[in-house]
Amino acid sequence: MGVADRSYMRGRGPPPIALGSSWTLRFVILLVVIFVGVEGAKGWFGWRGEESLLLSRESLLSGRWWTIVTAALLHADVFHLFFNALGLWYFGKLVEETLGSARFVAFFWIATVVSHVPFVATQFAQQGGAVTIGASGIVMAMLVFAAFKYPGMPFSFWGLPLVLWQLAVLYVGIDVYGLVRSGGGIDHWTHAGGAAFGWAVHRFGLVPSFRLPRRARPAREPGPFAEGNTRADIDRLLDKIAADGIGSLTDEEREFLKRNSGRYR
Repeated sequence: MGVADRSYMRGRGPPPIALGSSWTLRFVILLVVIFVGVEGAKGWFGWRGEESLLLSRESLLSGRWWTIVTAALLHADVFHLFFNALGLWYFGKLVEETLGSARFVAFFWIATVVSHVPFVATQFAQQGGAVTIGASGIVMAMLVFAAFKYPGMPFSFWGLPLVLWQLAVLYVGIDVYGLVRSGGGIDHWTHAGGAAFGWAVHRFGLVPSFRLPRRARPAREPGPFAEGNTRADIDRLLDKIAADGIGSLTDEEREFLKRNSGRYR
């Protein structure tokens, strides 16, 4: 059981990641750059190829399998992008800080595909002609995962004080209601797929563990916790958290960080 699962961690999030190494920030920038690029191409060059990047039953029947990924990276308008980027920034940081950067990258791309599965299945079952666009399924996966890890974390929703599990229940409830009513122009199936994936990762893991390439650091003594080597050991443990999440620390390592956290600022 990782430290994030312990009772004393359930009312707050994990230690923050460094902004410069944040994959959450990189994904937010990616969505913004793609939106600006697509809108610029349409406005300046008259490009009309956006339909080839959107997901629908027709796109898959036509062999455009890449749309199951590209549709999640596109947005209909500035407000659509803003709210998804905001959700990705807030909830994505919690996921990245918990899983570590490498597993977070895998979480993002797997959620991109898996969240679309209910939408695709429904479209084929109903012979539908709907099209989906946006990263909402990814955001829902991150929200649900974070809510299971840190259910008591405070959150303000349009001025209404909530905790994270209540926010997740609210959003999932809205999507369930939307599915029952079958309307509203919102892809509730993709939202539901993302929510299911977030729960599955919390419950079963599912996200593969690997290491992203990182800049080599100068060689230093590995420890563990040798006398006079405190700063090097702190750096080593912070690298471990960045790569594999705080749950990868042993009890001895967590105690060492707690005992020495105030020595270096």
